[in-house]
Amino acid sequence: MTGPEPDLVDIGEALRALDEVNPLRLVGKVTEVTGLVLRATIPGVRVGELVFVDLAGGQRVQAEVVGFRGDEVVLLPLGDTAGIGPDAVVSPTGRPLALRVGPGLLGRVLDGLGEPIDGRGAPSGECEEWPVDRPAPDPLTRRRVDRPLSFGIRPVDAFVTVGEGQRVGLFAGAGAGKSTLLGQIARASDAESIAPPSRNSKSLRSKGYVAELSRTFSFRSASVTFVLTSGSSPRMTS
Repeated sequence: MTGPEPDLVDIGEALRALDEVNPLRLVGKVTEVTGLVLRATIPGVRVGELVFVDLAGGQRVQAEVVGFRGDEVVLLPLGDTAGIGPDAVVSPTGRPLALRVGPGLLGRVLDGLGEPIDGRGAPSGECEEWPVDRPAPDPLTRRRVDRPLSFGIRPVDAFVTVGEGQRVGLFAGAGAGKSTLLGQIARASDAESIAPPSRNSKSLRSKGYVAELSRTFSFRSASVTFVLTSGSSPRMTS
């Protein structure tokens, strides 16, 4: 009586996987901080790569590689720079800035980096990472805008009908009711899921905006709300 045959190992595949493993942890150091821009010496990074900068007290802040100046790397931090010293350690990740997306985000309130800020912990359910900067879809392969999308607001639906897949700009002065209109559209639209943004100058306005949007259960269960205030990093609001 013989037992099951052992699985055969592909030596070539194993050697290729071993070549991709780097046992060394390459790090750099901050050399200059000027306003919201950091400069550091980091080996082997590329534009668009995400790095971590160590802060005082054991905290870390994310930063993105946006350019080079001589042998130095120019970084744009994605958070508060308080606590960064002249010799702060910078650790490259080898990957670009990405957000985790999936059905588990429905009903949640996130910041500009996709991190939950509603006090409900990490998103549940399956999520996958999507790079923030990626090539746009081929315009010749996009579906034509040939189906109307109801906003649930009679003047808009009657006089400026919007189609599925269409981009629409909303422009008005301060206090003219842009957020109010967006809230009405978010609650009454026929869309299956909604990602309304909140880019208010004060956190109290953002809190009221989210509360206004969340009045109905159907909206809470089919929305992902992004909240950014004036204290957010410029890269998060661009």
